[in-house]
Amino acid sequence: MKTFSTFWEALTGIGNWDRTLQSHQCILHAREKNLSTAVSQCSYPDHYLDKAIKTGLFDYVWVQFYNNPYPPCQYSNGNPKRLFEYWVTWTSSVLANNIVLLGLPAAPHAAGSGFIAGEVVADEILLYVRESSSYGGVMLALWSRYYDVQTNFSDKIKGNYLMVKSVLKLAKEIGDAIYDRLFFT
Repeated sequence: MKTFSTFWEALTGIGNWDRTLQSHQCILHAREKNLSTAVSQCSYPDHYLDKAIKTGLFDYVWVQFYNNPYPPCQYSNGNPKRLFEYWVTWTSSVLANNIVLLGLPAAPHAAGSGFIAGEVVADEILLYVRESSSYGGVMLALWSRYYDVQTNFSDKIKGNYLMVKSVLKLAKEIGDAIYDRLFFT
């Protein structure tokens, strides 16, 4: 039985995504309107895209941390350990110019597995994944937008981030004011 990717390769002659990307560098380097993205499951390395991702020509790498039963690289039963392990693997494996997005579903019924409540994403998951220099944000699947509107998932995770950001900004301003008063008055 042929898979879709085998069919696609036979139809288009594209089997080496790394070489295809490199041959289109002139288009990709005209950064005005062209962005290149890769979408991968969270298991690492990606069987089809690993060489292409390692070229560094992708602007964004969206890693889907749901619907991945083998290997278990997603949040499961209240335990983020495997998600964190694979997040570190992904973010330490991409080139410095790549931005990695954390792919999540916006509701339990938006995916077969891997859903994380918005409050947990905001209070636990994002605090960890944001530490990576290649972190670029959370990416919801297109079909998750419907569920996002229903559950306010993105508002739950954005609200926490904005609050933390404003608290950190305020703390920095206070710290700077104390420093200035102590050493420059």
